[in-house]
Amino acid sequence: MWPQQVNAPHIVTYWVMIPILVIVGVLANCLSVAVLRRPALRSQQVNRYFQLLGWSDILLFLSHLPIIISINGCTFSSYGLAWYFAHMGWTVIAGVHSFSSYILAWLALDRCLAVWWHSAYSFMQRIRVQHFRIIITALACMIVQIPYMVDASVTCVTSSGEESDAETDPYCLNGTWGELDGHQKNFGEMWHVIYGWFYGFMMRGGPGVLLLLFNLSLVVAVCQGRVHSRTRPKSQQEQKNASNWTWERNLMITMIAMASSHLALALPIVVFLVFYAENDPEHCMKDNAAETLRHTANCMLLLEHILHPVFLACLNPVFRRELSLLLRLTKARDRPVSGIHSMGLSDTSTNLVSLASTSSQNNTTPLSAHKTGHHIQNPTLVQPNTTHLTEQYQGEIN
Repeated sequence: MWPQQVNAPHIVTYWVMIPILVIVGVLANCLSVAVLRRPALRSQQVNRYFQLLGWSDILLFLSHLPIIISINGCTFSSYGLAWYFAHMGWTVIAGVHSFSSYILAWLALDRCLAVWWHSAYSFMQRIRVQHFRIIITALACMIVQIPYMVDASVTCVTSSGEESDAETDPYCLNGTWGELDGHQKNFGEMWHVIYGWFYGFMMRGGPGVLLLLFNLSLVVAVCQGRVHSRTRPKSQQEQKNASNWTWERNLMITMIAMASSHLALALPIVVFLVFYAENDPEHCMKDNAAETLRHTANCMLLLEHILHPVFLACLNPVFRRELSLLLRLTKARDRPVSGIHSMGLSDTSTNLVSLASTSSQNNTTPLSAHKTGHHIQNPTLVQPNTTHLTEQYQGEIN
């Protein structure tokens, strides 16, 4: 039986749908992190970003537990729960979500630089540069939340609707606990409106614009064939080169899918916050279009973070192979023994460096069969362009 001050849509959303999404999301992302930490994957720089994305998603799902318990702030069993919801509830969720969005933006940026600007890509793959941008991103996402964390209060609401401060009535014996979080308190004041626009741009508008631009760039690169092998593979060396091109193309398609899902599934919450959000203490009993949009947007926001490991499993053959091995669906002796599937993502960059030198050596072939002792140009070997691929992966070598 649910509280009388909460209607059925709130119960269905926050006690049925969101708990299911949280459970599925935690399990899926924990499995994804476990796969990415396997030896065949963990040493690759790009997979470290995917690991960080997985941990961020897990934290996001766990941050929804107070939202579930309180039915999105409609009922509080204790002062501690009301205090946490007011000061930390949605602010922590917004900060973690924006951090995940910026991780996606950095991943998309790296792939764009890899195919359009190789020298910049090598610079961005330096360990110090990567650590610096991740630390700055995390700090920025949390610092922006501080005004909303501070500007919040907990109240005691009596049966007649009167509110008293928690300090004057610390036990709230004659009422129920209520809250005013930073997003609602001082809602109509000018500073709140101005900061709200800045906050919205930093938390959602900024990463959204970056993802849109990088996503379009990746789509153009794939359509132009910038991640296809230049020639039909004939020799074993050319087949390895083609495998590396295929891996990069799959990685770019994975980023396109993640960025597209983010833009599509985060749109409802942006529409709600821009056009329908208001300080309404009676929202728990309302059943209108705005509340329906709120419920739908919160569910779609969680669905986006469930899709991250799904895209990795569907679009990354090496991830899918390691997932099968982890779940004991295949045996280790069934592992492929040639090409990129035997190397794993961790060995791709090292292999590309050797490919470039080997290809240059194969450019002249000794005619030992004719015992001439001279070297001539091999007319049957067409050397693929691996120079920029070597530059592209130099920064990812441990």
